[in-house]
Amino acid sequence: MNSDTKSGGTFSRYLVSGSIAVGLHLSLLGFLVELLGINATLATTIGFLFSSLFHYTIQYFWVFSESNRYTHRLLRYTIVTTATAALNAGLFSLLHFTWGLKYLLAQLLVTVLIVLLNYFANRHFTFS
Repeated sequence: MNSDTKSGGTFSRYLVSGSIAVGLHLSLLGFLVELLGINATLATTIGFLFSSLFHYTIQYFWVFSESNRYTHRLLRYTIVTTATAALNAGLFSLLHFTWGLKYLLAQLLVTVLIVLLNYFANRHFTFS
C-alpha cells in the first residue's frame, strides 16, 4: 500500500474515532454544566481529558495500528494532551467568557483547531 493511501486511511480512521471522542467530550461538558452546575471551563477540561483517554486507546490500536512501546507512546500522548488541553481551555474561555459565545458553540469552534493540532502532533510525535 502506498503512503498516500495509508495516510488517507489513517486520517479517515482518526476522524471517525475523533468524532466519537468529541461526542463524549461534548456530552460530558453538557452534563457537568447543565446538571451539576460546574464552571464551563472546568467542565470542558474534564470532558477533554476523559475523551482523550478513550481516544488514545482507539488511536493506539486502530488508527495508527501500534503493537508495541505502549508506555513510551502513552508518555508522548500525555505531553501532547496536556498541551492541547491547556490550549483548549484557554481558547474556550476566550470564546465563551470574553466573546460571549454559548459554551457548546465555543467548544465546537475550538475543537476544529484542536483536532488538526492533535492529528499532526500524534501522527508525527506520539506514534512516529
